[in-house]
Amino acid sequence: TSLQLLALLNHDNLWHRQTAVRLLAQRADLTLVPQLETLLAQKNPHPVLEALWVLHQMGELRLETVRQLLDHPAPEVRAWVIRLSGDDGDLETEIFDQIKILASRETNAEVQCQILSSASRLGYEQSLSLAREIIARPDHLEDPFIPLMAWHVVEAHCEKHPEAVIATFDNPKLWSSPFFLNGIAPRLMRRFAEAGSRRNFLQCARLLELAPNGPGRAALMKGFEKAFE
Repeated sequence: TSLQLLALLNHDNLWHRQTAVRLLAQRADLTLVPQLETLLAQKNPHPVLEALWVLHQMGELRLETVRQLLDHPAPEVRAWVIRLSGDDGDLETEIFDQIKILASRETNAEVQCQILSSASRLGYEQSLSLAREIIARPDHLEDPFIPLMAWHVVEAHCEKHPEAVIATFDNPKLWSSPFFLNGIAPRLMRRFAEAGSRRNFLQCARLLELAPNGPGRAALMKGFEKAFE
């Protein structure tokens, strides 16, 4: 029965949990929605993740539920809520604002990677805004994934929205971030310089204008020189 499947969402065995999720989603029994939402209040990742997946597949994942789960103590839950929210390529304003705040303070690397992964699916305004929040942080420079993921988000918009990309970094505070100076600024300058058109070189010049200090200009020139090696 559906109630038996509901109980299996908290089973110790992964196969039992996943099978219960699949069958409950196929049945789409709306009478179970209140009980599924009750499961979301638990602190452990299971059965919260399973209930989340069922509600999403049933089309019954409410905006308020998403907002609550973005503050869930389990990072797996936060990451999955971000993923499910962004898979359609656009975030509701309330959800976007909350994820943006989360991007500025999240300490779990997997959640930050999911923010960047979801950002790559969004329109350029939301995408660049989320990337900027993570790039502005002082950590991550030694992380094997986050700097390149952040760069891929930025680079994806360099061709069609270069002005928006440059405007993203029109913030003196950002130019003091080691993450930006080492992981983004040289790559951005190199990307425009290697494109080689007059328009691209003007963008290089604009970046140099934005650099508020010597370290910023040095980071840009490092990328510029790399483009012509």
